[in-house]
Amino acid sequence: MLSCEYLVIGAGQTGLTICQPLVKTGKTVILVDQNQLGGSFLFTKEFPKFLLREEATKFAHSLEHFKNSTETFPILLKHRKSIHSLISQAIQQKTQEIKSFFQGFSNFRFLRGVAEFTSKSLVEVNSESEKNIVNFKQCVLAVGKDQLVKPDIAGIETIDFLYQENCFLFQLVPKRIAFTELTLETLEVAAIYADLGVKVDILDKHKNVQEALPNLDQSVINFFLKKLVTQAVDLTFNFDTKEFKYNRKKELVLKDKEGKKLTFPQVYLSIPTAFSGKSLGLNKIDIKADKHGIVTDPLGKTVHAHIYALGDCSNQTTPETKAFMIQEYIKNQTDRQHLMQILVPKKVGLAGQYYFLDSRFPICSIGLSQHIATQKYGNSVKTLIIRDNYTDSFVKVVYRDITGQILGASSAGRLCPYTKDLLIEAIQNQWRYQDLVFKLEVYTRLS
Repeated sequence: MLSCEYLVIGAGQTGLTICQPLVKTGKTVILVDQNQLGGSFLFTKEFPKFLLREEATKFAHSLEHFKNSTETFPILLKHRKSIHSLISQAIQQKTQEIKSFFQGFSNFRFLRGVAEFTSKSLVEVNSESEKNIVNFKQCVLAVGKDQLVKPDIAGIETIDFLYQENCFLFQLVPKRIAFTELTLETLEVAAIYADLGVKVDILDKHKNVQEALPNLDQSVINFFLKKLVTQAVDLTFNFDTKEFKYNRKKELVLKDKEGKKLTFPQVYLSIPTAFSGKSLGLNKIDIKADKHGIVTDPLGKTVHAHIYALGDCSNQTTPETKAFMIQEYIKNQTDRQHLMQILVPKKVGLAGQYYFLDSRFPICSIGLSQHIATQKYGNSVKTLIIRDNYTDSFVKVVYRDITGQILGASSAGRLCPYTKDLLIEAIQNQWRYQDLVFKLEVYTRLS
């Protein structure tokens, strides 16, 4: 039997972020995962996305300068085919860096296998070659949502498609790709592929952008879509995909509910994930869970004070609160924060909505959009726009005329990276718009 102070189940972003400060402060830690150190964060999602976005940005800048050059353009296309290899090499290097870090601590151990609770203080870890029983004082569940919720589209089981788990490795270079929904996720991926010179089509069942993305400020969305259109990205509304089928040329035919057909060589699907946790044996220790995750309090604590569920596996986790929950746990266990540099974002929880789309043309929308604020507060809602002196970048503030209280804010383009943290702070602390405007004018001059 193995014993530890902290058992962490799940070796992805959340698990690694938690383990590092614990081992640094001398805690005995056992980390368990059925796959490799790094999980989907390192091998399929966030880290590959970061790498592919960097490569896409460089390719787009090169393409702008050399697309009409008969000598240079073929070299660019040849380089594009090597991007998958570059990403694979970077993943291997990062994997080795993580392994090297933990190898320096005798109080850390990694077990590869499937973890299952046998009691409130014991977990059985099974692999193909061995079985271990781990006795723990405190346990952190840091597994992800592992069940794909595929859309109800005929023929989906018979086709190959791109989605969050495979699109960032860039194993193939499609000439053209269709996205079957207009969401922030699809916009982010579409922007990356468009920067890589891929012809992109975005299809959506709604009538317009505002219906498809009602919670986002339309000014920043229109800014972003305008940039995409200049890259030959096409948007088609009123197309609700209901069937997939290959034709004789092995092209993918998309059919909507009205019978209209469109043909593409490749398609991207925005597929949500649900929590299952079947192998964990949560029912044996009376921990409840549903498709949204394990039932916890707002800080990730389960019905047992020594067992937490953090990150994507908690039913309390949202994009705004995920980092906050992790940081609060680390702070409570170590009295200090040693966060791995690229594994956790800087900002923590928000009281309202927070959307950030990182790309060559970044946008963010925080709090209430103008549309939602007007629906809620009527004619008392006012807006103020501060524009960049050098580009088409801008910051938009939504506030109530009666009180001056800021209801929402958004930013687009060059100013976005400089101002988004300030906008978050303003929403969190309920600033009056005059105070924010003063600071924004300073930011825009300095930037």
